[in-house]
Amino acid sequence: METEKQDMGDVNEDPLAELALRLRTLRAQRGLQMGGLQQRTRLGRTTVSQALNGQVVPTETTLVALAKALGTDVEPLLALREAAVRIRQVQDSSGEAAHGRDDGPSDAAEDERDADADRALATYARRVRETYGSLDLEVLTPDNDQSTQPSVELREVFVVPTVRADPPPVELSRELMGQLLKGEELAADGELPPGLDLELLDSLMEAYRQQPAEHVLDVLAREKGQRVVLLGDPGAGKSTLAHYLALALTGGLGPDGALAGLAGRIPLIVELRHYAQPAWRQQTFAEFLAHLWTTEGMGLPLPVLGRLLDAGRVLLVFDGLDEIFDPKFRAETARRIAGFAAHHQRCRVIVTSRVIGYQRQTLDGAGFAHYMIQDLDTPRIHEFARRWYETACPGQPTLTEQLLTRFKDAVAHSRSVRELAGNPLLLTILVILGRRQTLPRDRHGVYQHAVTVLVARWDRDAKHLTAPLSEPVSEALDLLSQTERLEMLRLLARRMQEGSGGISGNYVPEADIEDVFRQYLQLCDVRPDVARRAARAMIQQLRERNFILARYGGGAWGFVHRTFLEYLAAADIVHRYEHEREWTPEALVSEVLVPRAEDTTWHEVILLLAGQLREHDTGTLVDSLVRPAPFTDRKERLVLALRALAEVKKIGALSTQSVAVVDGITQYLSARAESFGTFFLDAAYFAAESVTPSLASFGENWAGRDRYLTWFHVWGQFIESRVPAQLAGALHRDFPAVIAYARFAWSTNARAGALAVLGERWPASATVTEAIKTSAVHDEVIVRIAALQALGVRPVERERAAELRLFLQARAVGDPTPGARKAALSCLARRHPDDETVRFLRWRAREDVFDAVRATAAELRAELVSEPKDEGGGARPVPAPRHPVDAPWRDDTMFGSKLTAGTAMAAWRSRQYYQLSTLLDRQELIGSREMLTSWLQRHPEDLRLLMRDALSLAPAPRERAAETALRAIGHSLSTEARDFLIDCCRSSCHIRLRRTAMHVLGEIWGGDPAVTAALLESAKRGPGPELRVAALQELTEHCIHLPEVRELLYHCASADRDPVVCDHALRWMAQWWPDHPKYTALFVTDPRAADAPEPERRAVLLQGLAAGGHEAEFERQLAGEEVPWIQSQMRHVERLRTAPAAAAPSVFHERLLTGLRRLLKARARAGNAG
Repeated sequence: METEKQDMGDVNEDPLAELALRLRTLRAQRGLQMGGLQQRTRLGRTTVSQALNGQVVPTETTLVALAKALGTDVEPLLALREAAVRIRQVQDSSGEAAHGRDDGPSDAAEDERDADADRALATYARRVRETYGSLDLEVLTPDNDQSTQPSVELREVFVVPTVRADPPPVELSRELMGQLLKGEELAADGELPPGLDLELLDSLMEAYRQQPAEHVLDVLAREKGQRVVLLGDPGAGKSTLAHYLALALTGGLGPDGALAGLAGRIPLIVELRHYAQPAWRQQTFAEFLAHLWTTEGMGLPLPVLGRLLDAGRVLLVFDGLDEIFDPKFRAETARRIAGFAAHHQRCRVIVTSRVIGYQRQTLDGAGFAHYMIQDLDTPRIHEFARRWYETACPGQPTLTEQLLTRFKDAVAHSRSVRELAGNPLLLTILVILGRRQTLPRDRHGVYQHAVTVLVARWDRDAKHLTAPLSEPVSEALDLLSQTERLEMLRLLARRMQEGSGGISGNYVPEADIEDVFRQYLQLCDVRPDVARRAARAMIQQLRERNFILARYGGGAWGFVHRTFLEYLAAADIVHRYEHEREWTPEALVSEVLVPRAEDTTWHEVILLLAGQLREHDTGTLVDSLVRPAPFTDRKERLVLALRALAEVKKIGALSTQSVAVVDGITQYLSARAESFGTFFLDAAYFAAESVTPSLASFGENWAGRDRYLTWFHVWGQFIESRVPAQLAGALHRDFPAVIAYARFAWSTNARAGALAVLGERWPASATVTEAIKTSAVHDEVIVRIAALQALGVRPVERERAAELRLFLQARAVGDPTPGARKAALSCLARRHPDDETVRFLRWRAREDVFDAVRATAAELRAELVSEPKDEGGGARPVPAPRHPVDAPWRDDTMFGSKLTAGTAMAAWRSRQYYQLSTLLDRQELIGSREMLTSWLQRHPEDLRLLMRDALSLAPAPRERAAETALRAIGHSLSTEARDFLIDCCRSSCHIRLRRTAMHVLGEIWGGDPAVTAALLESAKRGPGPELRVAALQELTEHCIHLPEVRELLYHCASADRDPVVCDHALRWMAQWWPDHPKYTALFVTDPRAADAPEPERRAVLLQGLAAGGHEAEFERQLAGEEVPWIQSQMRHVERLRTAPAAAAPSVFHERLLTGLRRLLKARARAGNAG
């Protein structure tokens, strides 16, 4: 160790260089590569590289780690560091004094040079504002848009992106990259491109996830930002960021606190695509900038530039390293940049490049830190859209708010729009087209324009770039217009959807892409040898320049954005149907679309098609989706049918289909509320984000609107679930009716659902906020909690924030129940995470009378005062299992330990039946049966075991195990299983088993002729009313489109002697068959007659009259009704059915009267006390 100290010598005149030399010498002596040193120190690659190259002064922590890894004494290294810090401080403080030395030029000459420099800088600043101040939107605007585009200033719309350090060297689709970055579990092997090692990918992304997402301006302005490479996708905003820096630092934007560390720097931009021209390849960057000064005013004169470089006052951006197509000159330019940075160490240097094709070795070795620009997150997308529409629609606040709300809804509720909006270039296209087109309904045209911009216009028209190709290849590609390039991509999408990965996999072998392109070029009369080379060139162009394709490795390629694949696949089907006449209308629906409806990855393609097909064809598709069919998920089909209707512009042509879809949804909601209770319904698929936006997109004249609202007013408000009210709220453009639902709906959960709608919509309405606050003091605790939850997510104007804080504090102290107090505390912590809230929570954690409230207050306070966690932290996710059947459930908070089909069946063979029951409950709740289906199809011996046990376990007390066996048997989807269940339905002596068999048959084989016949037989001649009603329930839910089922239903409602069967049939007809010719006669009665029906049936009769619009008869029967609960229910029906909006003011009248009563009581108490 002493020998090493002597060899190193003392601190020399350049201690930073000496420190770097010592570190490099020690690394060489130890025989360590950069990767090994990084692993030993656990430091970032950039940090180690900068320390070994002497570009920045390393921190003490860095030196200690390096010394330990290199096995040397740290003290001499720290001494060199301290000396380097002192010299840097002296250099920074003496820069001004150097200009006043006696041996310099005369004062007059110096003054003249200063004046020249000031004039040059002023001219340059003006030219920066003229060149970069406004956005060039022409290339992003559709050719058929002849309207005048508004002038948009960069400063008005620029949103600062975030970056992450040290991006991994992987190339993936945006969808897969997003999954990895979020730590999500990846899909099964069969759905991924071949050659991808999931464990390797996850390990590569793990370190990247640990890097925090930082504001790019903070990264560039801090002390360690001397040398930075910014990587990004096409359209990620690399050049725009360079322009923003130039504007900000030349005074074109006003003060920017984030850039305070760069104050006094002069920004200069070298666009490397221009520098790469042959005339400049032998010239220096300074000479190039001087030429720009002479020709465009966009550089500086050499004397001025030299003085600024010597003073370290320049921030130089080398923009677009990827735009140098010659690989040799690109590498040489990277070396020149490294040399420039070494010669001008006090200047700041930024390099921008696309990720594809970038080689980081040269600049990495020169001490450049590497960062990747991230996709914009949702708040930044919203902020950009807000700024854009405020700029594009000056003086029109109503239009601005309307456009912004529509755009935000599209981002929130359309996965494909949200995916594109993360890219600033595509986001700009979306907001431009969003002014005149409705997103997401008109997204097909938006996607077409986006692909056109990327494929045929961006490099050519905006960047003026032309790739260096051989003359024959260039001529072949020049033959291709925008239309033909899109057609080639459409054919590629066809090949991909027909391949092994399909739409869900989003990958295709490179040979297939080349084959598609080559064949197309040959059809354009290009020679085969030239066509092959041109196809390869186009593949590279689509990857390296157009941001369309990504190369995964292992010979697999895919579309960067799944949205482009979906758009192109839909365009291909439309072309084949309308131009090539490949299918008849019936074949298109029955052979192409409906078979793919069960695959969720096809849903977006189907929806894009629904918006492009003729209304008649889309109507045929909707009819097929609504009609029950075996082996289908009814709720998913109904939702897909509704979303398909929302794509149709002339929706009036599909009135019949609209009513059918609404009836299907309401039937499903009613059946599930009866079968599974409110928990299942509240978690149902209909509350998902895809349903309410579809309903909200329809106008007030949509045929399904009155149909659904009538059902909700008369029937749905009595279901203890939030979902019916949430769907009803989505159909209202204004809030009075929803306020009435929140106050006057019969069930507490219906009122809670209406409050959820109020919390999310009409953010500018103080009336809505006050209505929610009124419900927060409601008599029922469920409603109060829902109101407080709504306040927690509702945007509130700044001037009302303090008032809302006081209200929440009052509820947290004054509510009589712990649940509502906890909700108020949670809302308070979410809305006001500040010191005042921390003090309030400390007080409630100490003083509240409820243990649960004190615990919640303590937890919330701990969260507010704790240190923020780094983004991306946490444990590494478990890699995806290799087979979906063996996949354990990820969320086991409800059902305990992890289960697979294999473990459940193993437990069953050991007579432990509950595990299979648990597995079935979980699968049915989330609407998935693939796991058990695959297992039973692969293990027929287990299916036979379940059949034997279903019969042997039927007697009490093990009948529940027998029911579990029947449910599992249905998951096999085999004809053998169906026939076994039909036999159970007909012959089992155990009622519960027969009922279970009927339910399984209806759920899985609904619409199967053999099943329908068995259910009809049971409904007509079942041994008792319970089984007949069970059969009738399955028939009405799954087979009501059949004439024989409708005939049976009417017979049961009008003439069946069993009151239970008759009541069920009447209830169904009252809700969903109001146009039956003998409808009215079924529901007329005299409530005071001696033979009047029971009260439960009389209530159904009144509801039937109300739903059918028979006002006079409804009023007559209600006037004669004497049962209080029937009168109360019908008053709720009338209040919501006749004019729900008119009922809203009574909410505030009631609140005013309550306040007055309390005031009078307080005064009376004060008078008594006096």
